[in-house]
Amino acid sequence: MFAKPLAVAAIAAITIVGCRSAQHADATIATEAPAVSDAAFLAQAEAGAGLFANRCAGCHGADGSGGRAPAVIGDGTLPAAPRERSRRTQQLNSAADLNTYIAQNMPPNARARARMTPDDTLALVAFLLSSRGVIHTGELTPDNVDALAISN
Repeated sequence: MFAKPLAVAAIAAITIVGCRSAQHADATIATEAPAVSDAAFLAQAEAGAGLFANRCAGCHGADGSGGRAPAVIGDGTLPAAPRERSRRTQQLNSAADLNTYIAQNMPPNARARARMTPDDTLALVAFLLSSRGVIHTGELTPDNVDALAISN
């Protein structure tokens, strides 16, 4: 006879305690600093996609699969060993390697290259990496680009 009221009271108590705990957890979460996300990297990669379309696609193809210049998007493009008869002599193993190569050599026309800012170059690197499924937490910067390796 007393079992049902005790069971109902126990369930009510558990529910109230659970609700208060959930409210407290929400308050705790709201006061924590926001986590660094990949949104900044993805925005940087999107900017890089625009730069690629405007400054690189004429030689590397609209989809990066190659044209007058070699493919830069797709299987076997990164990490990249120098091709035969290529001006490039270094292996591209990291985002820093890619960043340095683009900054010093792309586009091949020195006047056009002079219009590329360091931020443009990092955006292109972000785009090329994101096209391979590499997502970095936070925006690529000169200080962190060397920590990002490129793998097959």
